[in-house]
Amino acid sequence: MTTRKRCPVGDGAPVGVVIASIRDGLGYLEELAVLPAHGRRGLGGHLLAAVDGWARSRGLQVDAQIFMRRDLTVPARDGRGPC
Repeated sequence: MTTRKRCPVGDGAPVGVVIASIRDGLGYLEELAVLPAHGRRGLGGHLLAAVDGWARSRGLQVDAQIFMRRDLTVPARDGRGPC
């Protein structure tokens, strides 16, 4: 199973995307991209939070190495994020 999420901003055009799948019983990040012009605004973090929520809603853990490799943290899901 694979899922995709786009991150629209402003006029609704996607400026970021995340693709996740299930591998060996874990939620696995396949791809994460944010257009450079929209970088450094937390969009990637919100996309990571979407992967975390997707995995947890299926009773999966996310492969923690995707966060440790880049020293990333998942922002709190407060419903106010752009994605």
